[in-house]
Amino acid sequence: YSPGNPWIDPIHPGMSPTFPNNFPNEVEKAAAKSEYDWRLTEWSNHDVYKKQMRQCLEAAIPDESKFTEDPIGGPSFGNISNRDIIARLIGTYGRLTPKEIEENEKELLTPLKPEETVATLIRRYKKVKMTASWNGAHRIANRRLTNSFIARLEELPKFNKAMGDWHDLPEAQQTWAKAQAHFKEASQKLQRHGQQTADAHGFGNAYNATQLDDDNSI
Repeated sequence: YSPGNPWIDPIHPGMSPTFPNNFPNEVEKAAAKSEYDWRLTEWSNHDVYKKQMRQCLEAAIPDESKFTEDPIGGPSFGNISNRDIIARLIGTYGRLTPKEIEENEKELLTPLKPEETVATLIRRYKKVKMTASWNGAHRIANRRLTNSFIARLEELPKFNKAMGDWHDLPEAQQTWAKAQAHFKEASQKLQRHGQQTADAHGFGNAYNATQLDDDNSI
């Protein structure tokens, strides 16, 4: 599987290896046997995972919400494949309403509070992107995340130095991943400086109590 190439379920390779000709030599037999064993193992593993997923779907979804190919319905999903079950559930329940789309995107405009860390903002943006991805046409590009992220941090004077360094970077390097790393490091430097200042004035413990940094939790 890779982007643009959908997953294709493995097929059972049959009862025995297929040889390249009617009179294979030992090397050809060994190669055919190895290929057969690999395909049989792949099929067996997939079959196990498929059954486990089916059990999870059947257990997680109430009977009244299940659907089958039978118009009457029933307490199971019948012969509908796992993939079709998930696709139908997403199509039915996983799409955002216009109001939900609007509310989700408003999160990109919510200012970062002085007491919040850069990690808080990053987690918020990742959640916004993940939520939007469920809606297909309303996915949020990393460039938009980056621009909004920078705009929020520009509102806080304490990031002026880091912001200057950011704008000095070549545009090709101003990516979402780079923005996260750059400003997490800047936030950590600011915290270390604040700790050193607090220690110099004898307020170290009080500072630690109010500046719990969770930058390493992402």
